[in-house]
Amino acid sequence: FALQRFPPECLELGWWITSLWLSYNDLEALPICIEEMTTLKTLHIHHNRIMRLPPTLGISLTRLTDLDIAYNQMTRLPLEMANLSNIQRFELRGNPWETIPEELIEAGTVGIVRFLKNLRDSIHGVLDLIR
Repeated sequence: FALQRFPPECLELGWWITSLWLSYNDLEALPICIEEMTTLKTLHIHHNRIMRLPPTLGISLTRLTDLDIAYNQMTRLPLEMANLSNIQRFELRGNPWETIPEELIEAGTVGIVRFLKNLRDSIHGVLDLIR
């Protein structure tokens, strides 16, 4: 038995859940409404078929301390993920990343978050110059 979609019943508990494990399923996406689960501190969605994360995840789930998105089909991360200031564990291995060097992934959470913040800030800087 493997989930192919996010169970809507989980959203009814959104205000109470601090940990959510949806690993080892056949999920291809997370619904945008996951942003309503603002009390989440742990989110494990490794070993699925997820291709991308909703950008709102990095804006709404700022309490996350443990995020495991390893072994999915993701090629890019939303820049908003740089907003996860409380993150202590961020696991990315096993995805076909286009923009994140493998050595950075091996370096761990601090390096990944720094990379995302630098990328976000440089893009915002370029956008400011264009305006």
